[in-house]
Amino acid sequence: IPEGGWARNPDGWCEVRQSLALDVPQSYRVPVVGWGLLGGYAGFSHFAQIPFYRTAVRSALESGDLSLLSLAGVRYILVAKKDGRFNLPGRPAAQAGPFDIYRNDDAFPRVFAVHRVRRCHARTEADAAVRALAAEGKLREEAVVLQPLPLPSGEADAQVSLTYEEPRPERVVVEASTQSDALLVLNERYDNGWRAFCDGRPAPLVEVDGALMGTYLPQGDHRIEFVYRPRGLILGRAITLSSLLATLALIALGLAAGRARRRGQQSAR
Repeated sequence: IPEGGWARNPDGWCEVRQSLALDVPQSYRVPVVGWGLLGGYAGFSHFAQIPFYRTAVRSALESGDLSLLSLAGVRYILVAKKDGRFNLPGRPAAQAGPFDIYRNDDAFPRVFAVHRVRRCHARTEADAAVRALAAEGKLREEAVVLQPLPLPSGEADAQVSLTYEEPRPERVVVEASTQSDALLVLNERYDNGWRAFCDGRPAPLVEVDGALMGTYLPQGDHRIEFVYRPRGLILGRAITLSSLLATLALIALGLAAGRARRRGQQSAR
């Protein structure tokens, strides 16, 4: 929070934006992990995911452990210069306005595959399992899910080829080739509005490691699509389309009635 608080700085990160030329929370492909309620994109908090992000930030601040932030794909860490709690030995900091910026080269990629999956039946159990995997350095080898899903148990070093494109912010397309079944993880905050499709058919979408999203990836070559289609948006589109059709119908009826009146007037003459 800048000096004077948000009330005196309605633009918030003004000094950083001047240095980085980015409107951080709203920029496409720049998700933000922050303290408190911020988890994923600012303004789209998922309360069940708050423990994950709080633990991730606390671990970084208190012990310099970036494992959970790395899992969430965090590549840069901005720390106010006045905050002396944060220190990453061996990682030089760049300067940007009132912040020190640290680069994290261990951040997980946008998409990755995991061949071992552990299913938990309660969120507290899942959160504990994720912290244990982080402590053991095994987050790249095993994932934790809550929802039912075919559970791959292949070798962690099985060959996987992944390429992806993001034609729109609400759509990610992954071309995948794997030698054994796996869990395909998209480094994006899990939300009920997302849908997954495998080769054009609906696929199960699950919350991965308490914050991310993923879907079952069968052995072989497949095209996986992640599409954001919240129910509210679908309902809103349906209402808008119905209203538009109703308006067009009323206009058409009005025009038809006008023509009928004119014909009647001409006949009367």
